Amino acid sequence: MTTEEASDGIVNKKAMTISGVGTLTINADGACALYPNNADLTIENCNIDVKGAYGIVGKGQKTENIRISNANVTAEGTTDGSITDIASLSLEGCLITQPEGTAFDMETGSVVDMEGNVVKTPVKIEAGVGPTLAINGELMTADNYSDLTSIDGVSGKVSYNPETNVLTLENATIESKEEAAGIMSSIEGLTIELVGANTIKQGSYGMGFSKLATIRGEGTLDITDTSMGILLYGANLNIDTTTVNVKGVMGISGTSDDIENLFIRNATLTAEGELGSITDLDGLTLEDCNITQPTGATFNAETGAVVDANGEVVVTAVKIEPVVVNAYELYIMG
Repeated sequence: MTTEEASDGIVNKKAMTISGVGTLTINADGACALYPNNADLTIENCNIDVKGAYGIVGKGQKTENIRISNANVTAEGTTDGSITDIASLSLEGCLITQPEGTAFDMETGSVVDMEGNVVKTPVKIEAGVGPTLAINGELMTADNYSDLTSIDGVSGKVSYNPETNVLTLENATIESKEEAAGIMSSIEGLTIELVGANTIKQGSYGMGFSKLATIRGEGTLDITDTSMGILLYGANLNIDTTTVNVKGVMGISGTSDDIENLFIRNATLTAEGELGSITDLDGLTLEDCNITQPTGATFNAETGAVVDANGEVVVTAVKIEPVVVNAYELYIMG
């Protein structure tokens, strides 16, 4: 199917999915090729080639979530941006392969180059890699999964067991490129096992998950100097009997749809973000642990965030700690 008009190519004001074995080509010279207007858009298992003044663009309030699953997509916005003004871009079984070094930037809601400029040349997203695990922007493969320290910026011990879906970090440091995530996963049921002291720093995200994941283990994990500490794209996250410290522009966040849940069991978590420490979630469930800082802070289901005693979203450190059982000493006087 091909459309060639000066007006917008396809506009959706309700959630829409484009899928199928065929190819869709849109040439909307001077207008928007794909225009989700305050609505989400899913592209899956198909081939899309769109071009316009805008390629794929939201209305401007960055409320639209774009999910691309196992699809080949080329988007070009010659005047204003190839993929721009959206809330989130979730890639499953596919990656941005062109231009080199480009990535989605949450702050601008756009695909940007390594200098942070909105890309206006063709952005190419390629499928075929299946559920993915990327470390510092590089895909895990059959050749490197047993020793992921072969990836630039990764040191210590990092390995993946495909039989158990366990990624082990042992005294590991992941120093990410600015445009990359330390760890990005679309593997359903991934477990990250922490051994020793582990650090993820810099990068666009510390961790990003589009499928259910669990962080556990006797070790610790520090995520620092990232734009987004931990980002959930329509996925739930369990933090179980471990210690995680997260600091970024946003601490732990879901998408603006508030469909993600965070479960914390018997764990120590410190999350801090200047735009929200724990925010944009559907739910926060605590088992054998409580919010201990700030005093009076609680999770507010309406705002989807941890808020202070005045109902304001907390942007300082939120600390969650295991429940301490009081111990009593018995003295026998005699």
